[in-house]
Amino acid sequence: MKLALVISSLGCGGAERVMTLLANGWAGRGNTVVLITLSDPKTDFYGLHPVVRRIGLNLLKESRNPLAALVNNWRRDQGLREAIRESDPDAVISFMTSTNILTALSCRGLNTPVLLSEHISPANERLRGAWRLLRRLTYARAQLVVLTERNAQWFRQRFPRSHVRVIPNPVVVAEDDVGNEVSYRLVKSLPTNPFIVAMGRLVPQKGFDLLVRAFASIHWRHPEWSLVILGDGPEREKIWRLALTLGIGDCVHMPGRVARPHAVLRRAKLFALSSRFEGMPMALLEAMACGLPCVSFDCPTGPAELIVHNVNGLLIPPEDLPALAQSLVQLMNDPALRVELGRQAACAVQNAFTLESVLTLWEDLLTSIVQPRKNETAGARRTDRIAVEWHTYPLRSIGQKALKDRD
Repeated sequence: MKLALVISSLGCGGAERVMTLLANGWAGRGNTVVLITLSDPKTDFYGLHPVVRRIGLNLLKESRNPLAALVNNWRRDQGLREAIRESDPDAVISFMTSTNILTALSCRGLNTPVLLSEHISPANERLRGAWRLLRRLTYARAQLVVLTERNAQWFRQRFPRSHVRVIPNPVVVAEDDVGNEVSYRLVKSLPTNPFIVAMGRLVPQKGFDLLVRAFASIHWRHPEWSLVILGDGPEREKIWRLALTLGIGDCVHMPGRVARPHAVLRRAKLFALSSRFEGMPMALLEAMACGLPCVSFDCPTGPAELIVHNVNGLLIPPEDLPALAQSLVQLMNDPALRVELGRQAACAVQNAFTLESVLTLWEDLLTSIVQPRKNETAGARRTDRIAVEWHTYPLRSIGQKALKDRD
């Protein structure tokens, strides 16, 4: 197939990581893949397969007022429409709500199937004004792909005429490339004592402030443990100041964004997910794939689809700091439990969330949508050819008869 993939950017993030994995996987299977972003390719954090065609529109300009927002979105619409038209794909796949809306509008009249993929819990996403109205219009009869059955139910209730399919995120665990200079420096900077690891964008959604508070409440009981938070974002300074205020600045490490976090995950003793809401957290998937015992808030969607409590991880009530602290202590004190939960976590993820299995789910969906259209198009062409022959035959015969009569 010829596929056009659309996302706002390839910056550091879970949805961006998934888009990269799918693009590289499809390219590796011999498909023609064009990846389009609204951002400049210079901001890319993840690498692409050499045969993936990369188009960066560089249209992510800040809008200072409603008029500027209107103009900027019009430019994005026109630029995206032209890029998709020029790519001439069999199908378009878009990630994330605002980009989905823009893509659906840009593809109007192109007669190309468009699949809109949601990567966050819709019940917790706060769309404002025009965006909420536009989602209602563009999602009414859309092909939607969501990460969990709970999210699918939400969309089916609100958009009963849309077609909703559940396809989870894939996970790929890279080899432990400590020979790489960047990975080597990162590993050397890690604490030598046992540590908890967390990972994600430093934004309120991810709840790192909750994790820091929970860790501070138990640190006096386990002073030999540290906390490592991988990622970057606007909350970085706030989280660091909170750690200093709580007196744990010397045992909280924030090395920043890491393209290949698996070397860190393999050296950690346990993983903590403190998000207030999620879609299907890639950080949790990658930690489980690395065999880490995981503690997670049971936020509205995501963790409960991955963790069976006390079997392959620990699930605790959302934003419950005492429960988070207690679960961390439980795992700190029980090495045998850590080993067993980590082993079960790796088995669960490797069985259900491999890149190959997820690519197959996507390709089954794409084939069911694209192939009938190809058949209809081929049928229409055959019908047109037959019609032309049917109409030209009598005319040709009449002309030949007229010539014969004249002679």
